[in-house]
Amino acid sequence: HWCELEGSEHEWGFQVTVANAAMTKFGGDHPLFNYYLGHGISRVGKVRLEQGQQRALEDLREAVLALQKAVVPPETLTSYEHRLQNSKAYRALALALENAVMAAEQFPLHAKPAEPARLREQLAHTLGSWVAEHPDDLYARGEKVRIEGKLDLQAAPRERA
Repeated sequence: HWCELEGSEHEWGFQVTVANAAMTKFGGDHPLFNYYLGHGISRVGKVRLEQGQQRALEDLREAVLALQKAVVPPETLTSYEHRLQNSKAYRALALALENAVMAAEQFPLHAKPAEPARLREQLAHTLGSWVAEHPDDLYARGEKVRIEGKLDLQAAPRERA
């Protein structure tokens, strides 16, 4: 996959371009294309956040929307590869939400009303769903513990993101 190659080279902007081209050519909302699109945008947003750019919050909002479409219901996962990809999508979504929380708190004048609290709640639900749907995934448990500790999140009941 060309998207994967660009990501492995840390060419996030190119990954976004390729994912958009694939979505145009092959038709819309495929979870894998949304994963690559959201992952690339999220990484661009993370870099901008680290550089103190307010545009990071916009990027991360966009990434979250794409990554939400990349996570699919567990009953549709028919193979190990599908489960693995779904867990990768959950991880990317959790990391995008983590960075979106930080961006909304760092740039409060650019955040929507109550956005930081809403993002925190969404992140807690996403982490809970990820662990519940992928209990054998060590990344899920590890990231949940790390992010909850870092952002002082309250545990949320299991709910699909």
